[in-house]
Amino acid sequence: MDASSLVHFFSQYGLLVLFLWLVVGIFILPVPEEVVMLTVGILISRGVFSFWGYFVASAGSLCGVTFSYFLGCFLGRFLIVKYGKWIGVSEKRLHQGETLFEQYGKWSLPFGYYIPGTRHLMSIVAGTTHFGWKRFALFAYPAGVLWVVLLITLGYLAGDFWVRIYHLGIRYFYYFVVLFCVLALGFLIYWYKFRKKSKT
Repeated sequence: MDASSLVHFFSQYGLLVLFLWLVVGIFILPVPEEVVMLTVGILISRGVFSFWGYFVASAGSLCGVTFSYFLGCFLGRFLIVKYGKWIGVSEKRLHQGETLFEQYGKWSLPFGYYIPGTRHLMSIVAGTTHFGWKRFALFAYPAGVLWVVLLITLGYLAGDFWVRIYHLGIRYFYYFVVLFCVLALGFLIYWYKFRKKSKT
């Protein structure tokens, strides 16, 4: 499905379908959520969606990762490995997620949003490892809202230009995401050190 088709699809079916797409779409639909967010931004810029699109997209995304978390809690690792193919989670991918979670712990949840195909996987891993829900929400939810706001705003600013450069954008989008994460991490490290020096 290309950008023009997505714009037409959500224009026709509205915010409720957007919400449902973001809750379960990661498991059964092939279009990445990043592209959906950019499309929502385009529709807001056209006046098709109001700024409620931000709220609905945030709610859908947070419900989606919460669904993934409790899926991991209730099914456990054994059943996820056994039946994971039905939701796009292979044993290899689950192991990769567990390795990432072991290395970075709770911080893999917010940063996982910016790694393609990882946000729901990390939520499942958090569930299978019995990571507390309150801690999960503390680290996953604010990052999820920020991720939604950034992408929708990017789509809003790009407008119809995004539709014209869709294929090129898809090709290089993740490079921009990685660059953004590196710059953001550098800023946080600088801010933390500056704050530490100011206290001494």
